[in-house]
Amino acid sequence: MNEEPGRSGTAELDHGTVHYLEAGGSGPPVVLLHGGGLDNARLSWKHVIPRLAGRHRVLAPDWPGHGRSRGWRGRAGQRGLQECLEGLLDHWGLRSAPLVGLSMGGAAALGFALDRPDRVERLVLVDPGGLQRRVRAHRLSYWALRPPWPRLTGAALGISRRVVRRTLAGAFASPVEDRELDDITDGVLTELRARAGEAVGPYSDWQMDEIGPREMKVDFTDRLPELSCPTLFVHGADDTLVPPEVARRSADLAPDARLRIIDGCGHWAPRERPAEISAAVLDFLDREDLG
Repeated sequence: MNEEPGRSGTAELDHGTVHYLEAGGSGPPVVLLHGGGLDNARLSWKHVIPRLAGRHRVLAPDWPGHGRSRGWRGRAGQRGLQECLEGLLDHWGLRSAPLVGLSMGGAAALGFALDRPDRVERLVLVDPGGLQRRVRAHRLSYWALRPPWPRLTGAALGISRRVVRRTLAGAFASPVEDRELDDITDGVLTELRARAGEAVGPYSDWQMDEIGPREMKVDFTDRLPELSCPTLFVHGADDTLVPPEVARRSADLAPDARLRIIDGCGHWAPRERPAEISAAVLDFLDREDLG
């Protein structure tokens, strides 16, 4: 894999060590929270971190069980992620900060903003989880997460780089350059091989814990009117995992919300359209007429 987009650091928390990337200097902080599955801070935020670092202190952790945050003692479901996030803010010496959350990271950021509004200044939710009663092919998704399927799925994916590359190419709404696709493939394979033999396989504790047999165990839709911070929903128009209608509905329910739909973009927006994501985040964070 190529060089890191920031400096490496670690935080010793109650349930283990969390690795994070840090970039920028004395500007106001912003915390970037990646998604679930075969993801980590570098994979999702590689091209976003440098774009934000000129004006902000950027902090991007590897969630427990992802990237270099290995050996977590406990479950990193919704509650565990929120507790981890609070511990990280304490470690960084931040009483509060803006949060930018992608997919699973969006669910963690949203739950944290609802439960600890004093610690979240602004909220950016990028194709977020935690806002649907059911996910696509819900029953099939639930059974795919039951043993032994996660372990078997991980083993099957790890056999062929070509299969992984082809699968990733099909996950984007727009064509991805070969060099970029190779970098993403290498990152995903590194993540997959780090989990060899683990029961979760290519998935996350959040997926294993929060996708129930009939519906999601976490759905913050009814609590959106409680949000007290300015919120920006950014969503790929061609997201097939979290339909853009979820973002439109959520932006209507949140008291102080804005919506940005990116045409020709799928679920992994920070990797597929990093320039547009970065510009939207910077504009939202730096506006003085909010809050």
